[in-house]
Amino acid sequence: MNRDAFIKYLTDNGCVVVRNANQGYSVVRNVMNGKISGVPKEEEVYNITACRICKTLEVDPPKESEDGQGIVDLAHKNHGSKE
Repeated sequence: MNRDAFIKYLTDNGCVVVRNANQGYSVVRNVMNGKISGVPKEEEVYNITACRICKTLEVDPPKESEDGQGIVDLAHKNHGSKE
């Protein structure tokens, strides 16, 4: 998933960027619960990484990737497990 689209998704779902990518990742905080996580500065964020970041921030993962497939399903398929 594109990094900019993922950060926009997080900010649309109640998160704020606390610090931009100067150490290899941006720090994002969920203002509703105070949870924080890092988003890698690479242009593309792996689907499994996006799912884990959403889980840490307690935000529902995006339903679809840019190609219209379910991002959670893609993450599990590419990672080889359903857990």
